[in-house]
Amino acid sequence: MRKDKIKIIETLKSTVAKGLNDPEFALFIMRCQATGLDPCKNEIWAIKGKGYKNKKGEWVEGRLQIMTGINGFYQKANKI
Repeated sequence: MRKDKIKIIETLKSTVAKGLNDPEFALFIMRCQATGLDPCKNEIWAIKGKGYKNKKGEWVEGRLQIMTGINGFYQKANKI
């Protein structure tokens, strides 16, 4: 992989996809590509829920939520 692509991936992971593991990040990028929404324009967001301990005392990692922002709805509406 080229250095510029690696730099872009690192930047996305540390800003708009903070706290995501590699499979979650891949899912988020696939969703961005499928919808044509740009996370840098606040059109789509990756939100990671907080982890917690369940009743058995085991750690449960928070779930990933991919949400369309208002700018994403505007972008899609303006294409019609």
